[in-house]
Amino acid sequence: MRAATTTDITRARDIIAGFDFGYVVERAVAAGMTRSTSETALTQLKAFLLACAEHPERDIVPQSAACDDLWHEFIVADTRAYVRFCEAVYGEYLHHNGVTVPAGRMAAARTDSARLFAGADCLREAATADCLRETAKADCLREAKGADCLREAAGR
Repeated sequence: MRAATTTDITRARDIIAGFDFGYVVERAVAAGMTRSTSETALTQLKAFLLACAEHPERDIVPQSAACDDLWHEFIVADTRAYVRFCEAVYGEYLHHNGVTVPAGRMAAARTDSARLFAGADCLREAATADCLRETAKADCLREAKGADCLREAAGR
């Protein structure tokens, strides 16, 4: 991808803000994601998609597992719509490269992404999220499956 201009970023912001992600959220909820998690994950997904437009030269990792799950739903729910969205926002397809990226590169991307999204700390959203940010990982919304994620996040 080429470097993003101010015009590119403004266009991307407008497209992302105006896009109806309702069908994506409904698929995630139907697959088991709670409504409160889906709301927080959608906010994160929009921030992630915009960050990809703002920083096309960087490897960016979604802020949480729930955000990543929502991105998966976006990709597969209507692949043609996803392709059109990508072409409008990025000028090309935004690939999901999780399993094909070498471990070292993925670790660097996680660290860089954690810094990039540091202002969007989901600890502030704990009342509406199903789990809190783990201290070492950008995975604040993976549902705890019965565990006390507050104690886990605090390292207790």
